[in-house]
Amino acid sequence: YEHDADLFHVDGHLFLYGAGLYRRLGGKVPVSAFFNRELISFPEDRSVLISTAQTSLLRRMKRLLRRLLESTFGMYLARAIDLRAFISPMYQTMYERFGLTDNGHHFVLGDPIDFPKMMMENGITATSYKERLRTKGPIMLFFSSRMVAGKGFDLLLAGFSRVRNKENYKLVLGGSGPEEEKIHRLAKDLNIEKYVEFPGWLTRARLYENYKKADIFIQVGWRPEGTSMSLLYAIAFGLPSIVPSESGMAWQAQKSALTVKNGDHDALAGAIERLGEDPKLREELSHECFIRINEDQLDHRKIIASWFDEMKKIKDLQS
Repeated sequence: YEHDADLFHVDGHLFLYGAGLYRRLGGKVPVSAFFNRELISFPEDRSVLISTAQTSLLRRMKRLLRRLLESTFGMYLARAIDLRAFISPMYQTMYERFGLTDNGHHFVLGDPIDFPKMMMENGITATSYKERLRTKGPIMLFFSSRMVAGKGFDLLLAGFSRVRNKENYKLVLGGSGPEEEKIHRLAKDLNIEKYVEFPGWLTRARLYENYKKADIFIQVGWRPEGTSMSLLYAIAFGLPSIVPSESGMAWQAQKSALTVKNGDHDALAGAIERLGEDPKLREELSHECFIRINEDQLDHRKIIASWFDEMKKIKDLQS
């Protein structure tokens, strides 16, 4: 397609080496890449409080060798990519530390979502949360995702187990996956199963209904550089949130969330109690959701327009 294309675009984490090789070998069409996932050679996601099978010595050696090759020869190829978009500033830093050094043509794209459309389709306004603000329990805490390693279900359960007056709360954890049975068992081992509901896999309609009913959204434990579609949905529905500090999710939420250090169960319990006992604070964070939605960083129209402008600049440089 070289003779027909003005610009090639690839998923960065999958095709960065092939795209870089194309340019290194004299390919004439500039390449844009979007980095929204980690590389296979990066550290694996793990659930801290859930036992997993030990990685064999051979597999660890293979990963080490792969990481070495990718950080040297692989990154040499990838640095030939003309335009790089990242899902968060943390992802950009992570890749640049790995060797994808700054070439002056990069920006943060985030997750472009049509927030106004989502709000309109679900009957959400900037005052919806305030109008249904719950001042008496039980306070509904909500998180839903695929139950796989690293999603943070274990840390959320451990933090909730240290909350005082648990009878004032209801923790709803949606989703299914390979760690589902272990997550259920952990709730039982922590003696909190009577406060936790596991509705299983949720259709989109049921997922949105839970966002409408929830009082607080919580997602902890996810890799610090990563962002979260689940969190963006929570912001769209005006839910105050609790997320990891100094993370891609904290960057997404800005002032609409409280932040805690991953693994600090007492801090998480304290944040839950603080929000649960202070409806005024929940209202303030909900208000911040809609301020955040209207900022340029989360406006899908402005983000896509900026991306297109950057592509044109790269094309003009090649002309």
